Amino acid sequence: MNNDLRIYLNKRISVLPEWLADHSYRTAKLAMKLAKYYKEDTQKCELAALSHDIVKHYDNKDLLEIVSKQNIDCLDFEIKNPNVLHGPVASHYIQNYLDDTVIFESVRWHTSGHYTFNNISKIVFLSDKVEPYKVTNRPELNQVKKLVLDDLDQSIIKYFDIQFDYLETRKIQIHPESIKFYESLI
Repeated sequence: MNNDLRIYLNKRISVLPEWLADHSYRTAKLAMKLAKYYKEDTQKCELAALSHDIVKHYDNKDLLEIVSKQNIDCLDFEIKNPNVLHGPVASHYIQNYLDDTVIFESVRWHTSGHYTFNNISKIVFLSDKVEPYKVTNRPELNQVKKLVLDDLDQSIIKYFDIQFDYLETRKIQIHPESIKFYESLI
């Protein structure tokens, strides 16, 4: 099953804009490094990381249309903020290649995080947030990167402390699942 997913992802990633494909590969590389460090399944971390942004380049209108036509379960917040719909849509596209829910959940909730996350999902979440290019563009994320090899939960808490502040100063609404996830960790 995972080999079929890998073949599917190779096709999907090959047509992504170069910047997005590069981000996916950097995220997967970091996810595998963290998986080895935390003794988690490197293949699941890699495949989830490669999957997470396969439709990020879609227009919001297209994402909304896919959600509607495919009857993808989404929160009202996500429908009102369709820039986060690439997670639910990507997880929908890969679900037939999966034999468990870990990769699905990691991809589905990678933008917000989720209070049910296990270590694999936490690794994928953090890898997306602190891959090298993102840290270069937002140096404050170095604080998160420094914690990532000490404690996944503390790293996520630090990320949310920074991200919530970032969103609030820009008057951007915070995903309700991010708040639930954060509160489950503190």
